[in-house]
Amino acid sequence: MQHYPNGQHHVCPRLQTDALTADVLAVGDLQRDSLGRAVGAVLAVSAVFYADIWISKEIPVLYVRTPWQDDPYDAVISFMFVAVPLLACLAAVRIRLCRRFEPLPIRRALNLVQICWLLCMAMGVTLGSEWVNLAVGGHPLADTSSSIGLVAALVMMSAAVLTVTIRLRKARRSTWAKRQAPQQPDWLADAVTLLEREASRFGRPGAVTARVARSIDRSLIARVRRHPLWATAAFAVALSLFTDSPQIVLEGYRPTLAVWFVAVSSCSVFAFVVIAARYLHLIEQPRRRSSPYVYASVLTTLCVPVAASFRGSLWWIVGTNDGSAGLTQLVELTTVIPLAIGVAAYVICRLIGKRRGDAGLTLY
Repeated sequence: MQHYPNGQHHVCPRLQTDALTADVLAVGDLQRDSLGRAVGAVLAVSAVFYADIWISKEIPVLYVRTPWQDDPYDAVISFMFVAVPLLACLAAVRIRLCRRFEPLPIRRALNLVQICWLLCMAMGVTLGSEWVNLAVGGHPLADTSSSIGLVAALVMMSAAVLTVTIRLRKARRSTWAKRQAPQQPDWLADAVTLLEREASRFGRPGAVTARVARSIDRSLIARVRRHPLWATAAFAVALSLFTDSPQIVLEGYRPTLAVWFVAVSSCSVFAFVVIAARYLHLIEQPRRRSSPYVYASVLTTLCVPVAASFRGSLWWIVGTNDGSAGLTQLVELTTVIPLAIGVAAYVICRLIGKRRGDAGLTLY
């Protein structure tokens, strides 16, 4: 290391190269081709999977024949209409920054594998719930070509998801995937980088867009990094309003039912995004203690859609049944159970924190 009069240090080229290769996959590394094929296969199967659930749910003549048309099985499928595109968009930002003739940061590569792993898990849970429904026999299969086609599609999708999951698992066990990845670039940093890079292609309008992107990075995204839970809550409500509004309008929900419907969707998205963000390092922050309120809020919001999906078995908690339950009882059910579990989670986290000297539970 060379020292300069102004106090700055200069790292010799050899050390720079060693540090670089420790944090990136070099150009021409064969592991990059293997990673690209695995990620591409998962995303392709995810697109087919999404088309499959959309066709079976949104085409009435098929939907009325699906054995898994009731909750909780239908609730899982409905959530995948949000989860799969969301994960695919997260992957798209990372993929656009993977240049063949540029070194690939380990953080970016690992994040792609993690996103694809979540996609495989999401598809596996959905297909598994459909197989369980067939085994339980909630809605017996009608002897029609459409029902046979739905089951055949289920078999083929299960085989495809299993194949790409095995292939992705091999990528996760590669030598590079076992390295300790640096914290940066996280997903938000990559999103800003991608916006600036794409804007640079459009001359003067692009330069204006790049300046706006940098301004958003300094203001809005800086606040998101400081308050990730509040930002996630706002995102969950906005996304739920966007995705649920067509159904609310087309089916003519009354205001109280519409508010409850959006609230349940928002809770689902919030819990999913918080858990996924922690796993995917979407917002990289220094590790610090998380308040018990964080765990309680995540568990509470997670229990809201679960209680709504399994309401048929839980009506006894509010003293009713399927025949006499209405919206009031539904609101009570999806409030009482999550709040009870959330309070219990808060107490347990406080006790664990005191026992460990507030040393360590981290979530975001």
